[in-house]
Amino acid sequence: MFYFCVTMAKDKTKIDRLPPLDLPDFLGQPHDRYVRFALQIRDLALEFLQFSLDDQIKNLINWDSFQISKDSFIDEKLKAHYSDICYSGFTHSNEPFRIATLIEHKSNPPGKGEITVQLNRYILNMWQDDLNNKRQLTLTIPIVLYHGGPGLTKETTNLLFSTAPRFLHTFIPSFDYILVDLSTLTDEAIEALRMIYLGKFLTALKHSRDDDFIALYWKKFVIFAPKPGSEKTFVQFSTVTALYLNATSTIFNEKLKDMDNLLTTEEKVSAKPYLFELYDKALEKGIEQGIEKAIRLFLHKNPEWTDQQVAESFDVNPSFVQKIRMK
Repeated sequence: MFYFCVTMAKDKTKIDRLPPLDLPDFLGQPHDRYVRFALQIRDLALEFLQFSLDDQIKNLINWDSFQISKDSFIDEKLKAHYSDICYSGFTHSNEPFRIATLIEHKSNPPGKGEITVQLNRYILNMWQDDLNNKRQLTLTIPIVLYHGGPGLTKETTNLLFSTAPRFLHTFIPSFDYILVDLSTLTDEAIEALRMIYLGKFLTALKHSRDDDFIALYWKKFVIFAPKPGSEKTFVQFSTVTALYLNATSTIFNEKLKDMDNLLTTEEKVSAKPYLFELYDKALEKGIEQGIEKAIRLFLHKNPEWTDQQVAESFDVNPSFVQKIRMK
């Protein structure tokens, strides 16, 4: 049996809607949350994979059979570095395939060998699951989406073991991976993709921490026309993107708060009432309440962190963290 790309699904239930969304979901680890929520939108995942994969791979896949899988092979040591989104389907020859997208979220380039070790760990986790279930080992083609800091150099055996004699390289485990590095994509190149969801997804990731860009182009993430028949997907994608930028950008937060005055009457119609309701709901619950929830969950998983360390991570006063810890 031929397995193309990653995961063996334990639960093949088709997912046709996102989990419940709320502002606190995006506090603490907004980049990770955004990618995980967004790539569960099938239309966006299709655009992302068709952009990332080469033609030989794309031509193997029956894209009509494409659906999300609930499997994950991220262990505790990988959680700090990666998220993974897994999809399943069939090739044109009716063979099953799995695709794993591993998302790199470092704000600075990783150390030499770090990505290779992490990908190796992921693949071995999956193979161990195959062995445990008496299955043929699964072929893996990982995709690494990187949007942190300067450009990232793809790691190779020659690069990692440059001082070792070539005849010893045959003893080194090696594999390739697809690298999507947003620092190498210009805004013009992203715009030229003409993929309505992917373009805004990549732009949001690339510029979420760029206040000057958000101040000028915040409307890009509020106003755009959905394709006919895609209203549900449009609402899902717009909601998750607005929540993400609301958590990462003070400028976007301010613009969204004042959008009733900043948008024209025509723009307000395009922005849809749900976006206004979304922000009003976030205000009613309170930003502080959302941050408190996120910190409480973080402390539960990382009790060894000091109040100062947590405060710096969430950009709050240490006394606020101490108060939460004592509750």
